[in-house]
Amino acid sequence: MSTLQFIVIWFSGLTITADVRHSHVMARQYLNVLFTPTVVFKGHTEGLCGVMDNDPSNDLKGPDGEQYNDPIHFADSCK
Repeated sequence: MSTLQFIVIWFSGLTITADVRHSHVMARQYLNVLFTPTVVFKGHTEGLCGVMDNDPSNDLKGPDGEQYNDPIHFADSCK
């Protein structure tokens, strides 16, 4: 099976890699996205990775401002 992969690199060094993979467990394809920020983004992010300050207590903050403990509930809040 061939894999299609896209890689976007910004001048800041931020890289986003996306590819389609197949999960035998889920028996379907899914989109795998890897977000690789640089130190420039430290303290300037929010959401899934919090504010990128190595403090897990501010990770998984939904768009409604609610703090989630479960990644599935967090993902549902972003729909």
